[in-house]
Amino acid sequence: MRLADPKVWLGGLSLALVLALVWLDLGRTSPGPLATPHARVAELVGDAGCERCHATKTLADGCVVCHEDIGAQLATHVGFHGRTIPSEQDACARCHTEHHGDELALVGERAFHAAGVADVAAFRHEGLDFPLTGVHGALECKRCHAEADAPVLASGERRFLGLVTACASCHEDVHAGKFGLDCASCHGQDSPFTDAANFVHPASFPLVGGHARDCKACHDPQGPFAIELVREQPTRTCASCHASPHSERFVDGVAALTKIESSATCALCHDAARGRFEDDSKTMRADLHRASGFDLARPHERATCADCHASTAANFAERYPGRRADDCAACHGDPHGGEFARGAFASAQCVDCHAPESFAAHSFDVEAHGRTAFALTGAHARAKCDQCHAPLAANAGGPRDFRVAEQACAACHADAHRGEFALAAAARGEPAPGCAECHGTESFSGVDHKSFEHARRTSFALLGAHERASCESCHPVVAATSFLERRVAFASERFPGDPNRCDTCHVDVHDGVFDSKSGPIEVDGRATCARCHDVERFRGDAARGFDHGLFTGFALEGGHARASCEACHGKGGERALGRVREHFPGRPERCETCHADPHGGRFTNANAPSSIDGREGCARCHNVQSFGAISTRDFDHAQWTGFALNAAHASTACEACHVPTADAGGRTRLGRAAGATCAACHADPHAGQFVVAGSSDCAKCHVDAGSFAELVFDHDRDSRFPLDARHADLACAACHRPVEAGRGTSVTRYKPLGVECIDCHQPTEKQR
Repeated sequence: MRLADPKVWLGGLSLALVLALVWLDLGRTSPGPLATPHARVAELVGDAGCERCHATKTLADGCVVCHEDIGAQLATHVGFHGRTIPSEQDACARCHTEHHGDELALVGERAFHAAGVADVAAFRHEGLDFPLTGVHGALECKRCHAEADAPVLASGERRFLGLVTACASCHEDVHAGKFGLDCASCHGQDSPFTDAANFVHPASFPLVGGHARDCKACHDPQGPFAIELVREQPTRTCASCHASPHSERFVDGVAALTKIESSATCALCHDAARGRFEDDSKTMRADLHRASGFDLARPHERATCADCHASTAANFAERYPGRRADDCAACHGDPHGGEFARGAFASAQCVDCHAPESFAAHSFDVEAHGRTAFALTGAHARAKCDQCHAPLAANAGGPRDFRVAEQACAACHADAHRGEFALAAAARGEPAPGCAECHGTESFSGVDHKSFEHARRTSFALLGAHERASCESCHPVVAATSFLERRVAFASERFPGDPNRCDTCHVDVHDGVFDSKSGPIEVDGRATCARCHDVERFRGDAARGFDHGLFTGFALEGGHARASCEACHGKGGERALGRVREHFPGRPERCETCHADPHGGRFTNANAPSSIDGREGCARCHNVQSFGAISTRDFDHAQWTGFALNAAHASTACEACHVPTADAGGRTRLGRAAGATCAACHADPHAGQFVVAGSSDCAKCHVDAGSFAELVFDHDRDSRFPLDARHADLACAACHRPVEAGRGTSVTRYKPLGVECIDCHQPTEKQR
């Protein structure tokens, strides 16, 4: 053997290096370095330090030797550790991992995650004695826990413990301790401090109406009613803050009537919940009004305050001047304007016609009216006074005119016919007809229309349907303001023009469609409307023999010829049938104008053929005889839909993907496919493990043709864990095992799986 041979001395060096590493590893007494907080404690360093933590019954018992405050929480089940950490021997180590140096912080996001806190920033003290609500919930942890984000604490410092929940421990007590430490009972955490949202005012003084304002409005911090000063004072009365506008006599009188103290009488009429002091006065009781010197006896007991006391008065004295109950002139003027101061009623008094309780309920009747120059008979006896005696002024409550210059009908009634009957009579050489020929005094509208000679009185003879029509058909009822006016309008007002022309009164419901150049001018010698209609009735048998193609330019063939007229025209209201364009606007020769595309436009894309054997649009597959009469034999699924039918899809029945459904007419048609992706039709056997951005790319591992179990998956290329020689020989199920998926089902777990050795292989006891 030659020592100079590189193979010899290189092998010797390798053996020496391996033996040195083995000797060094046998000398190690710790599985890893301590974290800085423990490493800087001399008692925990070295072999003696291991005994301090690991010589106890459990690891948790060793921890609480130093962390006494945590031990107290665990023992009493209070605080974060006492309420969230289970009492197990390795409970501390589950969250605070040691012997990794500073690579794994003892207190950090990992520790909180292990304790069940997914998001440290969103932690709201759940289960603790100080829940975070209101403004506290928006604060960062370090606002209250100054060392919350410190990587390593100095000796004696605390990260989260040591704080108290009393408000005054962080906030200034503006009441200087006069209200104790329970700040939340008044202020809470959810509203601004100045709102005192939780404070409930004493029931003896509810804050309603005008009192429901800012506290400082009544409790000036510098005044005698400061909050700290009034806490033990008795409830204030109205007089404590408000001056009374009433006389002392009135207030004392009200107090005597109600047998209560004068200072408490305000609440009898004024309610703080209503708002303004003046508005509350309308609630004053009638018996209290007697104290003012004006007893509200009949007829004044029904009057409101505003009836006598104007709300627009400048001041209190003007609004409540004081009046006598028998001084009528002070409030009521003469509504007749002095008309009854002379004549037959010159000596009459108000009460001769009006009752004291109500001015409107007068006793001036038909018999009394007979004492005037105009006796009331017929309808006049039933007429209301207002119909003949209107107010003299624009104000409806002003004086009325009871004087009539003459008694002729023309003095009150205008000629409702505007002299037309007189002109017609003059043209015939006859005298003008009098009102009595048609009307009587009992009722102006009580006219016998059957005896009315329409052709003689007018120039239009009533024939056919016109004779059967009601008068209101041509003479509509008008909104007459009095019984003296005309009840029906003139036909010429509604239908101006030649009454002998149909289009003067009747609208062409066809909008001139049948008067176009393409339509026939005459049918059997009848022109215009008479081509289809007569005066007997508009809706006759005109449709019989109607040449649809000749009149409309749209010939009815195939299914169109079998369809009912209403299928395209619908109901037309005044028309027997509606207009096709109202239901189907667009060009009638295009199928899509009337028929909805059941394919949702899928066959109008750029990939679909624009024509087949010269046929375009719907005609590429359908004809007018039957929509369902099509053949799928030559249907190129890939060209029409963009989805090629390969492998198993090619042998699948159409109904498997296009579930047949019944339309509104009861016809069965193929429905739309659920989608073009695998997930649209097939359940995900991986329970969403390979979903990326909301979808799974099945083709990444499975081939489109052949069996679903045939894979193109490359573990080295498509995963985070390349397979070495040892792992490559393992069966997939050795690492990818079934896990519970809920409801008694399981799914093989592929991700996420760890890629470190310790994620699958646990160290032996000797290695520990």
